[in-house]
Amino acid sequence: MTASASAKSATNKPVTDVPGRPGLSTGDQTCIELPEEIQERDTYCPEGPLIGDIYFDVDQYALKPEAHERLSKNADFLKKNPKYTIEIQGHSDERGTNDYNLALADRRANVTREYMITLGIAATRLKTVSFGEERPVCTDHHESCWWRNRRGEFRLAGPS
Repeated sequence: MTASASAKSATNKPVTDVPGRPGLSTGDQTCIELPEEIQERDTYCPEGPLIGDIYFDVDQYALKPEAHERLSKNADFLKKNPKYTIEIQGHSDERGTNDYNLALADRRANVTREYMITLGIAATRLKTVSFGEERPVCTDHHESCWWRNRRGEFRLAGPS
């Protein structure tokens, strides 16, 4: 399963591939490669199950209302698939020092993890890592790009 440029997300926005990251997209929905045993059709993603990323405001790590909705869907997926764990990756845009961005991205990953725990996901199933500005999905130097880099990214980490 890979996202295609012609596919549409549940919000009817195009789903496009992220270079070097098969199965992931830059759209509002992020499709993720899953083991065949749990690949079932999902209303959130036209090509299979998904775990969605969340986005943050500039210099912030507070969860936005739309993040709560996305995290609830992610938690529902994890509840239906209890043997899998998730790595929550914290990211920032390129502005600020490396140390600042690593610390901010760490806070983003951890606040996301803590919220997932309040939704009933065991802490042992959630790992966090901070990448700061080191793994951008967009490299242009303006806000229409930076917002996509200020994210909490969910990656399937494997059986727990």
